[in-house]
Amino acid sequence: MQFNKETPVRNFVIQDHSFQIPAPFNEGHTCTASEAGVLNQTLAENVRNNLAKRVKESLDKGEFDQTKMQAEIDQYLEEYEFGQRRGRGPTDPVEREAFSIARDIVKNALREQGIKLADVDTADLNELTQQTVDANPAITKEAESRVKKRNEIGNVSLPDLTTLGQQPAQESAE
Repeated sequence: MQFNKETPVRNFVIQDHSFQIPAPFNEGHTCTASEAGVLNQTLAENVRNNLAKRVKESLDKGEFDQTKMQAEIDQYLEEYEFGQRRGRGPTDPVEREAFSIARDIVKNALREQGIKLADVDTADLNELTQQTVDANPAITKEAESRVKKRNEIGNVSLPDLTTLGQQPAQESAE
């Protein structure tokens, strides 16, 4: 890819450090053949990743119906938007921590209401979790505090990890 000084940039966090990364794609951008290929592949992989569990469950229950599953996939695609999180949580450390805090709150609330977590679809749980983060700024403040404290700890001394999983040789009695 080629970039120049007019190419817009955005901040992107890598290992808790902010870097400027080119952001050349805008609404209305005409894709090259390779860009279109990457977008189509990403779409197909996202659909597979987000619906594989549903397909497997229906197969395991002996309820799989190709036509019904295609309808489910079509419905999913009608609502699909690139960049909208549906399956996984955020990747920014503060957002990830806030999501984790909120997920615990949501799970506890569901348990208190007698709802089994196994009965709650992951996408629904993620949506409830994100709504909880969005509605409660105190969660994000707590997440910022936790991430800051973790970063302040810095490098810690660890025991020797190279022997992990290795059993010491036992002497045999003769």
